[in-house]
Amino acid sequence: MAATAPTPLNITAGSDVTICPGVSTTLTASGALYYSWSPPTALSSTTTAITNANPTSTVTYTVTGDGECSTGPATATVTVTVPTGQTLAIDAGPDQEVCGTDPFNLSAATTGGLAGNTYAWTLVSGTVADSINNPTSITAFVTPTVENTNTYQVTVTDSCGNTASDMVIINVILDCKLNVPNVFTPNGDGKNDYFLVSGVGLKSYSASIFDRWGRKVFESVDVKQSWDGKNADDGTFYYVIKAESNAGKLFDEKGYLLRIGK
Repeated sequence: MAATAPTPLNITAGSDVTICPGVSTTLTASGALYYSWSPPTALSSTTTAITNANPTSTVTYTVTGDGECSTGPATATVTVTVPTGQTLAIDAGPDQEVCGTDPFNLSAATTGGLAGNTYAWTLVSGTVADSINNPTSITAFVTPTVENTNTYQVTVTDSCGNTASDMVIINVILDCKLNVPNVFTPNGDGKNDYFLVSGVGLKSYSASIFDRWGRKVFESVDVKQSWDGKNADDGTFYYVIKAESNAGKLFDEKGYLLRIGK
């Protein structure tokens, strides 16, 4: 009787897999009678076709298979990837004032985490009637209809279920105004030392200040830029301020300003 020819082995170990930290996965080998897994790191068994793996970092496992009447051992590999990264964090952006009824953005930025992020914006306090559009996007927006101070929270969740949250306060002003002081005292006492116009929600702005002889002593296109009055003596000055709000409201302010240095 002729001897049976040895059977060549074709070992498989399944597809590579990615798991979250602290989660186990099942590895399944086939094609042989006897199995040996290496390295033994975080394996429930090293001598069975099916074993559970729970590594804390990425590991490539090799399974060696053999049989009673085979041509000899054969191997296959499978990689279990455990993603690592910095702690998940999110920033909802700076608190701000918005003016008018144009939509304003809620925009966040994230760091760390394990990718695959999802987002959720919610209103913590404020105007419930002004709904959040695209609340599951990293950038949402709101169309204001009510003047109020609103607090919004954004929560990010990564692919492994880690979460982080942050809040931002939006002060909604429907009636856009420019507040122009008529006197300032640049005497260095820390009180009213600068001529500074206040306004929010502006898409354009210009200011010019003239002395009593019509000479321009100050100009700016930035509403946040103040005049310290150091290039002028005490007295009365004339200002011309032009601006346009994001909502299309035009401002044309003219008037007198008193500088008192002592």
